[in-house]
Amino acid sequence: MTKSLINISHTKQFILEKIQSLRPGWGANRVSKGALDLINAKVRILITRMVESHPTKGKTFFGE
Repeated sequence: MTKSLINISHTKQFILEKIQSLRPGWGANRVSKGALDLINAKVRILITRMVESHPTKGKTFFGE
């Protein structure tokens, strides 16, 4: 099992707040483990791609 890169409680809170503001009639109040796993996997992929494409100069990693 790999360590999660996301803060699970903050991610859940953010998702539920977005649901409430963007789809108020839905009434969802839980976030599945599968959704959190998918978000975590996408964050890992994003970081990997950013590191692979980052120029090899300087000492600071930055995003564009």
